[in-house]
Amino acid sequence: MKTIHSVVTLGLLIASIGFSQTVKTDMDRSVSWDRYRTFSWQDAKKTNGVVDNSLVSNRVRRAFSDQLMKQGWTMNNDQPDVYLSYHIAAHNQREIIQTGGFGPWGGGFRRGFYGGGFYGGNVFTVNYIAGSLIVDMVDAHTGDLIWRGYASDRASHMPDLVSDKKIDKIAEKALKNLPRHSS
Repeated sequence: MKTIHSVVTLGLLIASIGFSQTVKTDMDRSVSWDRYRTFSWQDAKKTNGVVDNSLVSNRVRRAFSDQLMKQGWTMNNDQPDVYLSYHIAAHNQREIIQTGGFGPWGGGFRRGFYGGGFYGGNVFTVNYIAGSLIVDMVDAHTGDLIWRGYASDRASHMPDLVSDKKIDKIAEKALKNLPRHSS
């Protein structure tokens, strides 16, 4: 029974790796968002060729551009109102998980005394890739940062972390509360 409990717990923990996407945003609420209608992408600094490559770059740019255009923005590479840029990184992580067992302050009567240290339980190691994406929106005239989207996620394999589906979902979540300009 203990083995079944441990296997089920480990399975749930491994499955949870795929459902850990976090997206947050920050913005300058003092600016007049009505004046921003056009955007252009600035080249990002290359950091890690494994995750920051032309495939991923194109996915990020397409996903965020599509979401902005759905909100009425226009891409303008000549005289944009804002510049967009992104920063992306990924690294290997290891999580150690203990299930079951008793803590150091009890656990029952054994060997002539009550309590007495750790007893039982299982320890598992889960390896995964942790990734983060930051997208910045900068006023093209003042150079001030006016909006930033942060996303972090976990996956068991790199292609799962940077898939079209994941990046589309990040762009949708990040830009859903971006102030709309009046028509």
